[in-house]
Amino acid sequence: MPKKSFSPDVKILVLQHLEEDRHTLEEICMMFSVNMTTLYAWRALYKYGGVEAFAL
Repeated sequence: MPKKSFSPDVKILVLQHLEEDRHTLEEICMMFSVNMTTLYAWRALYKYGGVEAFAL
């Protein structure tokens, strides 16, 4: 299966959904077709680097 590439904007959108606490981690992963491990990695980057962590 080919590796997916997500734009910084999509990553930030996913993390905003996570911060809103309207959906569980599993629901967000299914909504955006993101692996849970990937979501945890994005969350860690965002926690320590903010939005700038996803800059191209």
